[in-house]
Amino acid sequence: MTQGKIPAATIKLNYKQVCKQLLKFDVDECPVCKKGRMITLLNFSANAPPSMEIIKRNKKTNRS
Repeated sequence: MTQGKIPAATIKLNYKQVCKQLLKFDVDECPVCKKGRMITLLNFSANAPPSMEIIKRNKKTNRS
């Protein structure tokens, strides 16, 4: 007696891959020029905005 087939392992896609494949939208593409690449400058938690010290420090490091 044979059992059912084992399903093939599926690869879990991250949100960037899902957007690119299913929505035909590149989240890293510059929304203005459509040629450049976006980079992450600042991350903060969903519970609160970043503190002013972090923002000021980030502005100083980005100017150089």
